[in-house]
Amino acid sequence: MTEPHLKIYTILDNKVFEVPYNLSTTAEDVCTYVCKQIGVLTIARHLFALRVPGKQNFLRPSSQFNEKGTRFDLRIRYKVPSITKLRKIDEKAYDYYFHQARNDVLENKIPDIVYEKYRRELVGLGITDMYRVMLEKDIPRETVENEYKKYIPKEVIKRHSFFIKKPIHDTLGKLQKSKLEAKYVKTEYLKQLDNIAPEYLSEVYKAVTEEDGSICSVFVKVASVVNVETDIKYCLESKKDVWHQICTIKELGFISIRDDDGTVEISRKNGIPFYLKFNSVLTMFSFISLLDGYYRLTCKWIFNICKDVPTPSLQKLYAMKCHGPIGGEFSYAKLEEKRSNRPGCFIIRESAVKYNDYYIDVCTKDSSNSKPKTFKLERITGDEFIFSDDLTRYKSIQQLMQAYNDPNGAIFLQECLPPSEYGSLTLLLMFMKFRFWFKLSFLLPILTDMGDGEEVENLTDISACKLSHKGLEYMGDIAKTESWVRCQSWTSNDPHNIADTIVDDMFPELSRKKAKNYCRNPTKDPEGPWCYTMNMDLKFETCGIPLCSVSECRVTGPGMEYSGKHNRGLSDKKCLKWNKERSKVKEGDGYKSYDIFNKKRFPEGSASKAKKYCRNPNGDTGGPWCFVENEDTDEIEKEYCDVPFCHVSECEVFTRNTQNYTHYTDFNDTLTQFNFGVKLWDSDAYMQASAKLIISQLALPLNGQEIEDLGIGLEIFISNKGSALSFGNKDKPEFEETRDVLQSTDFTMFTLSWTAPFISLSYEGQIKPIFLAEYKTKKNLLGYRKNVFNFYSAVGTDVVWSFPFCMDDFECDVQTTTGSEFQQYWPLKSNEVGQELQFYLRAFHSVYLIFVPTPTVNYPNTKFIIQRSNQMSRITVSFKEDSSVIIKELPLPDMLDYWNWREFSITFFADTMQFYWTKSVGTNMIFEIKHELFRSMRWFSPSSDTIAHWTFFCMPPPVSNPPPALPPECALNKEEEDYKGTQDVTYSGMPCLPWSARKLPPSEIEHFPNNTALTSWNYCRDPPGDKKGTYCYTFTPDKNAEKNYCRLRKCKSEECRMAGTGNDYVGTLSVTRSNRTCDFWFDNATVHNIEQKYLNESLYADKSVNDIQNHCRNPARDMAGSWCYTTDAAVPKDLCNVRDCDRPEENIIIVTKALHGRKVYILPQWKITGLEFGLKQWNPDLSDGIQFDFFPMKEDKKIQLILGAKQNEKILFHYNNELKKEKTFLHLISPGKWTDFWMVMRKGEISLGFKGVPNSFFEYVSDEVFDPMFLSFSTLEGNPIGFFLKSDQCQTENVSINSFTKTMPVGLWSPQERPVHRNFSLLVRGEGLVTIPLMSLPNTVDSHMLQLDSSNNEMMLSYVGEILQTKKSKDTLFTAHNWTAFVFSFSENHLNISKENETIFAYHTDKPLLFYWFSLGMERGSVIWSANCDPLDIDGPPRDGGWSAWSPWHCTVKCGGGEGFRTRTCSNPTPNIMGKLCPGSHKSTGICNDFVCGDVSPNTLDKIIANLQTHQFSFVVNEGRSVVLENDHDMLKIIATESPDAYHEWTLNGIFLREEENRIVFTEDNLVIRNVDIGDSGVYVCMLYRINKKKVVLRVISLAVVSEDYSITTRATRSLVLPCKSVVLGYIYSDLSLKLYLNGEVYKDFGTTMLAAVNSEDFDNLNESHTGDWKCVVEQKDLKLSWVTNYVRIEVKKMPNFYTNLMEDDFSRPFFGQKKEGSRGFTMTYRTMWKVTKGKKIEVAMKILKQESCDKYLKEFLELAGQYAYLQSSAIVRLYGITLSSNVSLVLEYFRLGPLDQYLRNNKGILKKVDLIEAASNVASALWHLKENGIVHGNIRCRKLMVSSHDENSFTVKLTDPGIHITYTSKE
Repeated sequence: MTEPHLKIYTILDNKVFEVPYNLSTTAEDVCTYVCKQIGVLTIARHLFALRVPGKQNFLRPSSQFNEKGTRFDLRIRYKVPSITKLRKIDEKAYDYYFHQARNDVLENKIPDIVYEKYRRELVGLGITDMYRVMLEKDIPRETVENEYKKYIPKEVIKRHSFFIKKPIHDTLGKLQKSKLEAKYVKTEYLKQLDNIAPEYLSEVYKAVTEEDGSICSVFVKVASVVNVETDIKYCLESKKDVWHQICTIKELGFISIRDDDGTVEISRKNGIPFYLKFNSVLTMFSFISLLDGYYRLTCKWIFNICKDVPTPSLQKLYAMKCHGPIGGEFSYAKLEEKRSNRPGCFIIRESAVKYNDYYIDVCTKDSSNSKPKTFKLERITGDEFIFSDDLTRYKSIQQLMQAYNDPNGAIFLQECLPPSEYGSLTLLLMFMKFRFWFKLSFLLPILTDMGDGEEVENLTDISACKLSHKGLEYMGDIAKTESWVRCQSWTSNDPHNIADTIVDDMFPELSRKKAKNYCRNPTKDPEGPWCYTMNMDLKFETCGIPLCSVSECRVTGPGMEYSGKHNRGLSDKKCLKWNKERSKVKEGDGYKSYDIFNKKRFPEGSASKAKKYCRNPNGDTGGPWCFVENEDTDEIEKEYCDVPFCHVSECEVFTRNTQNYTHYTDFNDTLTQFNFGVKLWDSDAYMQASAKLIISQLALPLNGQEIEDLGIGLEIFISNKGSALSFGNKDKPEFEETRDVLQSTDFTMFTLSWTAPFISLSYEGQIKPIFLAEYKTKKNLLGYRKNVFNFYSAVGTDVVWSFPFCMDDFECDVQTTTGSEFQQYWPLKSNEVGQELQFYLRAFHSVYLIFVPTPTVNYPNTKFIIQRSNQMSRITVSFKEDSSVIIKELPLPDMLDYWNWREFSITFFADTMQFYWTKSVGTNMIFEIKHELFRSMRWFSPSSDTIAHWTFFCMPPPVSNPPPALPPECALNKEEEDYKGTQDVTYSGMPCLPWSARKLPPSEIEHFPNNTALTSWNYCRDPPGDKKGTYCYTFTPDKNAEKNYCRLRKCKSEECRMAGTGNDYVGTLSVTRSNRTCDFWFDNATVHNIEQKYLNESLYADKSVNDIQNHCRNPARDMAGSWCYTTDAAVPKDLCNVRDCDRPEENIIIVTKALHGRKVYILPQWKITGLEFGLKQWNPDLSDGIQFDFFPMKEDKKIQLILGAKQNEKILFHYNNELKKEKTFLHLISPGKWTDFWMVMRKGEISLGFKGVPNSFFEYVSDEVFDPMFLSFSTLEGNPIGFFLKSDQCQTENVSINSFTKTMPVGLWSPQERPVHRNFSLLVRGEGLVTIPLMSLPNTVDSHMLQLDSSNNEMMLSYVGEILQTKKSKDTLFTAHNWTAFVFSFSENHLNISKENETIFAYHTDKPLLFYWFSLGMERGSVIWSANCDPLDIDGPPRDGGWSAWSPWHCTVKCGGGEGFRTRTCSNPTPNIMGKLCPGSHKSTGICNDFVCGDVSPNTLDKIIANLQTHQFSFVVNEGRSVVLENDHDMLKIIATESPDAYHEWTLNGIFLREEENRIVFTEDNLVIRNVDIGDSGVYVCMLYRINKKKVVLRVISLAVVSEDYSITTRATRSLVLPCKSVVLGYIYSDLSLKLYLNGEVYKDFGTTMLAAVNSEDFDNLNESHTGDWKCVVEQKDLKLSWVTNYVRIEVKKMPNFYTNLMEDDFSRPFFGQKKEGSRGFTMTYRTMWKVTKGKKIEVAMKILKQESCDKYLKEFLELAGQYAYLQSSAIVRLYGITLSSNVSLVLEYFRLGPLDQYLRNNKGILKKVDLIEAASNVASALWHLKENGIVHGNIRCRKLMVSSHDENSFTVKLTDPGIHITYTSKE
């Protein structure tokens, strides 16, 4: 009997194979047999499976056959990531796949290909197939055209056969000219198919599952898309368009089949199983086998995911410990890794080519130096093998090992390494190392030839092309140069020596060895990859590797590979052609010249072929660009293009490397792992790029080291060289090799997992980690809160990241910025007209948004700076660094709020930028500006000076809302005691450091015993409990810890009301404002009878009457709010302290309907900046509108503005009762919440807007002259409306009616909120009877009424019509001419009225007086009044306002250059009510603190100058006294903080002062001079030396010392120079004048002059009238400063004789005459003046031979003179001459500083080593000169050395003569 046969139908030529089978034959056996027959290699046969004809079901590998089903189709079932790679591995399998796909297209068997959508593509595929047949079978074109129906899909022929023939003919003709290869055409056919049917080979099954407790029918799809992970998903049968993911293949755990009902359980890695039930067993096994096949090919090769679906061949391999077709290199590496090539170890692997062949790789004794040896193992029969050349048949591996167990044998088999379930297979779909294969379409001319010319061929195989001009990332296998010379190996020096500078790290493989002889670019050659050649005559050459070519999109950020037809710049200007030189191209604010780029710089290989399309020939990292022409300026400009990316993830973010992590994103702190992806923007960054990721518990502006030091986070470092836990590691970081992990073509996906204290990083879907590290958890927050991370932050070298969290539909990502660096960039979203950004924001102040064309460039940019309320916000544009131009500046008050989210949006369309603020009342446009640069903005990045929170394109999640200001999240008092809340920012917005930080002062840590610093986290606290407020520490810019106070929010009472009348209040407060207990509302036994009308449950908001009890309520709807009956018999009703939840009661006026007779003065600022006010429907049950009336000063006209007219739906504007304008605005005045407005009322204009929005939503402008002076407001129907005003909006009102339409709190305008205010002041002027109701509950009639009558000067107090007390005033009570101030003070039993601090009315009662509210009206007459305000100037002529001086700058940084503002006030003078406000802005913005850090700030320098201009220090003291010259200590403290390296010194008259023991002392920066003498007179200056060596005068003090006796005595007829010692002042001040006084009278007035020119007064001919006290006085008249700089007492005696001229003149010793300098032995020395010529004198020393020594030593004296007369040396004292008349003397050079010995005694400690060296050099020079002239000095000593000069740079001494030598006899 013959065996039965199966018929297996194949695609190739429709060939049918008959395969015999028996009971043991499996489906896998049949597949293997047929694959072998058609030539498919063993490695590719795993892609094949048998399909049941006419159905979608496949047989599982272990299926066996019966006689019923014997016909099957052989199909490739599993999709590979690269068809081209499949072609390289197995040409037959590739060919089979092509014909299978082609057949499916022709038969319309691909569901994704819908004719209506892909008609053109289907035609293109058909023509491509026809061209292939022409090439493969060499068939003439005409024959193929005639048989076109064989190639065009049936559906196309069916519908459009009549138009097909001509396009086929034309296109095939063009294709014939292209001379393409058949292989290329087939590849492009499959690529196009992938484009239009990316899910080809996906399988769909019908099943049932349980969802939400019910059974429902579903479709389950296993979708495989090229380069996308295989996905398992399902959809409901009723909703076929909505697919839900079950999991990916990698997320599968296992699959099991229930025995009872056949339900399939899919176990997933998330721990949640998914259940499916199929309608047949065949379908079920088909589905499971599909998952199993993909799992084995993507995850674990030797592992069946379902035990019920085994793979027979796998079991056989496992039994013989055989690996799959893993390849030799893998086997060798594994032997070395696992066993270090130990002899006897071996691996069995399956052949990748031949069936039944195996290889054994054996480690031999020589394997340590070479590879293991490989032997062939061939299966002869089912269980028998032959080994190598051994003809013995072995039945098992064990038998083979026994045969080769000799360690000394040539083959030694001792240990077989079994396969691992993680072993890699060459064909594994996810593990194949294709770095990228572009998924692009092959666009045939019929589809794309629209008249633009020839097409550019896509070149997308990066093993054959480069992605950038340099090609640094290129890792292909091209090994020939562009002249086709073979490359030399990078590890060989034959025939050329490889340069020593070329090392492993310069290759993308990180190894010269692995680079083999392939073209690479280790030297970053601009021309691209190159190599050394094997040609002796050619050392090296570039390889000519072409640029990759992609026509639809760009793959990398720079997009050098883009070859498409995009031909417009970002601004929509048309591109210019490339093949033309551009000599003048506008870039920024300059010009640049461009030559025609080399043809290699274009993917087309030609500038001409690039035409006018966007390209990137210069490798600009910003992306493709082109030249455009600016039509307005006719200039050529360079502009980027909007070329899309091939793949864009919704969660992409671009990062730069920044010094600190300043941008954080929050994530769920319960997670212990998350996935993320990393991709390079620029392929040329491949070698240097790194990506760093921080996960942290706190968001602080720190670097990785600082985060580790604080113990709050971990840093993960990723690069192509290695990856590790770089900071936070318990041990030293160990970097693991991660080659090729950062690519520019696709994302590498990672999984980061942590379980304290371990963290691991792995590739997504792999279990084996890249690294596993232990992190620090001892005594830090990471150990205290284990596994808890709240934020992540990413930086990188132009790295693109993909994070999964933005895809979470349930929670929006909150971004936190903590510094001004722009760290992360996002693309703007495109809308119908342009680009937009929608964002929510919480911030303190100074936030920034920068917009750029591309994220890699800084310029050009648009920067939007949103400042805090007292600054100007602005928009700037910059084209290069330091070229910022402000194009819009405007105040945005209250724009930023840290405690509330604010919603904004920005749109760019054409040249217009719009900014919107969305508030509760709607979206308002804040501004609209225009600039050409706006056209090109595509990316944005946020930053902030302090902490700010953002969300982009989504609403903040509720968890991100700050806690309300209720305990414990607020302060109950100023001391902020016992705060236990979670505020972690300072009042200035700086984030707090954790209390466990090491950098905190040790004294702070001591306040936290038992590690409570960890529990306090980084929250604001007051550890020492000193009641100065809570604080924390923050980092300064130089990373020092600095204490800063937090200033907590003031607590809102939980007992507050939203409705004005408190209808909504259901709290439990049961005590009144006067501290009385409330009585029960519905109790029969009450102290007071409850009014019957209040016993109605509907009047209360409580759910039940039982909830009301004795709590405060307002059934009466009293305007004052909640009240109650009290248990005090004397007080029936009392108001409770249930306040408005949002606004202080002290600033709320309750307004009702008013008749004419109330006018409020319009303040000048209301006409410019507007009146700011808030409105609220006070009683939600009674809605109303509000009417504003505006009146001029005298004219009988009126303007009327009504808000909330016609049921709160309209705004009406009337002029003289005529309706001029109407606008619909629904619910403008809301109940339960405040709506804030501003209103400007100026001449001819009324405008109204929402607070914070500068643009008005209603305005009326008229040419009619109308200048409003007064304003009145009231409600339309008389229902109350709350009117909120800030305290600085204090109102002055003119009242002439007795209606009490305004109810005001007693504490009106008070800055402090109090339960009870006990007094208020009232300013009144006018005449008549003033009535003031004093109320507890305004709506009740039992109020006290106080009346002030100016007619009879009488005061009266009444209660419900009963007069309680009257009193007449002795003086006039008040008048119309002046303001009269009354102060009303009261307690429960007393009411007191005082005027001018004198009591004028006092009332005492036993009945409690409870006053919380008041009003004011007139019985007769009129008054002008205001309460608790300063009097308004309403008298006299108009007084316009004047500006004060500018305030100091408020800057974003303390130094280094920042942006800031300064302010001024309109208070110099303040305008009166008739005057005008100051013109111009009260704010100025600009660059500030633009000085080097560490230097003294300009602000401090300004203060120093101001002090010098406003303070003078001049002292006149008597000789012998001590004086202390005090320094500016306050300024020195500031300087020490700003510039620690700055120092100061004192000078006297420009000469530096040095300490003199017991006389001149420096103490605590002061200068102390003891026992002063006249030489101490002059100007003392404290000079500050900045770090840039510049000098600053810090303090100026003049000191004049008065001598006890005459300080100068001279004689008549002599000359005298009187010094003023004032020159120094002239260098500090300008416009100085000098006066010389004699005996108190002005002797000479020099007027305003240059002090250097008049510093001394020359007297040529003195007379006795010059005797007296002289002093010099310097004045600066504008500053009103004066100084006495010198005080000299002069005595002028009668005329002298000759002898007195020489010997007597002691007075003139500083300048004139003689001074006895010394007398030693035989000579005396005097100082005198030598009149050289007429009008010229010089100071000299005269050495006179004493009279008694003249006879004895005259000869020696003259010899001495003769020796020194001709000496010419700068080191020797000069001898001018000799006098022979009278006493013989030598005339010598004079030295003011005297001899060296005396100088050293007077100036101890001031000489430096360098001074002494210089002095010694002078002496040596002098001695050398004497020696050259034959002179021996013989008397060297200090007093023979004269000090010539001494300053900072030199110290000079000169040698004087030795004197007369005396020879003593021995006896003498």
